Amino acid sequence: MAHSRVKDILRSGGINFVGMAVRLTLSFLVSVLAARYLGQIGYGTLSIGTTILAAVSTLTMVGLGQGVSGYLPRYDSPETKRDILVSASLIILPVSVGIATALIVAAPFLSSNIFDDPSLVPVIRVCALGIPVANIGQLAVSAIRGNKQTLPKVLIDDICLQGSRVILVALFGLIGLGTVAIASAYTASLVLSATFGLYYLIRQTPLISASGTIKVRRDLLSYSFPLWISAGMSVIYSGTDTFIIAYFSETASVGIYNVVYPLAHHLSIIMISVGYIALPTFSEMHANNEYGKIKSNYQSVTEWVLAGTLVPFLMILFFPNEIITLFFGSEFTVGSLALSILAFGFFFHSITGPTSDIVKAIDASRLVMVDGAVAALVNFILNIILVPQFDYIGAAIATTSSYALLNGLYSYQVYTRTGAHPFSKKYLLLITLTAIPVSGWFLLIL
Repeated sequence: MAHSRVKDILRSGGINFVGMAVRLTLSFLVSVLAARYLGQIGYGTLSIGTTILAAVSTLTMVGLGQGVSGYLPRYDSPETKRDILVSASLIILPVSVGIATALIVAAPFLSSNIFDDPSLVPVIRVCALGIPVANIGQLAVSAIRGNKQTLPKVLIDDICLQGSRVILVALFGLIGLGTVAIASAYTASLVLSATFGLYYLIRQTPLISASGTIKVRRDLLSYSFPLWISAGMSVIYSGTDTFIIAYFSETASVGIYNVVYPLAHHLSIIMISVGYIALPTFSEMHANNEYGKIKSNYQSVTEWVLAGTLVPFLMILFFPNEIITLFFGSEFTVGSLALSILAFGFFFHSITGPTSDIVKAIDASRLVMVDGAVAALVNFILNIILVPQFDYIGAAIATTSSYALLNGLYSYQVYTRTGAHPFSKKYLLLITLTAIPVSGWFLLIL
């Protein structure tokens, strides 16, 4: 049975890996096209707008995306599943519309007083329009994940969203349109994917078909609130760097950092793919008190993640200039050291395995909140200290340090509550083999 569970996780993870590979490839292509069309300054302006979009849409989900994913597999009743989806919608939609409206109104103030760049006003407004539709799409993806389905998620969130974005960015860039038009491509692609997501919710879930009186699930909000705090912390990891660089430095530095950050983030693709199905799977194991299976599955999955991440990590570590030049051009190679530093952070984030999903699965979502808050605070403090002195290099150090701390905390919580750890013989052998070239890299740069 344990072997079957591993196969289920890896099979669904494999489908999701293909989707993630497509998503990250297309997303990366969008970044390449936009950076080459707009240059350091224009791409920096776009990055500020899209970071606001991503950060605010995450926060206005109020943790209910992960809450829906964790709650749906616990119930079989169509009426209960319907209540969960309706309860989430009644909170997400009004909050996201309200915050998006506030951003549209506040755009001139933010542009002039926070980022010192009046040209940001239309970019912020265009990106703000994408917040409610982004959340509709994410609610659909959360329902798909809660039903332990992978293919619909791949079609909606990976292929449709990113594919339409590539087409629009390429089209707008080829006809010579500027930053605002490229930003509108992001929002338009969200509208398209949200349309398909809404179709899935109506046709493939009990959102409309279930009978009986709707009951608002207050327990869903209680479960999701700590996850919301954790999501807010993830916004700090992914967004604080951009905002603090924009505040203390120049827009061009934002552009450089947002070129190297996604390159390093690609190291997470296998871990994220596995984590997608790990949450409902480990949640089911925990509900059945199968702690031994949690441990064995965790080790098996983490071995695969490490094996698949090792070679890309070493390539980024030893050839950062060549990789940046290949995709973005020599204009951005000044960010090579930041890329190498970030590679360490995302490598460590990956090789600890889906620890955050396991912590959520064992009903310890409040620990996710606490761990995330501690790591986010450290990240923020390090950014404030390092960015004024070292620009985007300081941001890379802050991000890597906070990821190491966060995953260390998650691993500790998993071990103390389940006895599970990733340190199998195969895992330790791979780590030992990795240490040899990494040691050589340190000798080269010292």
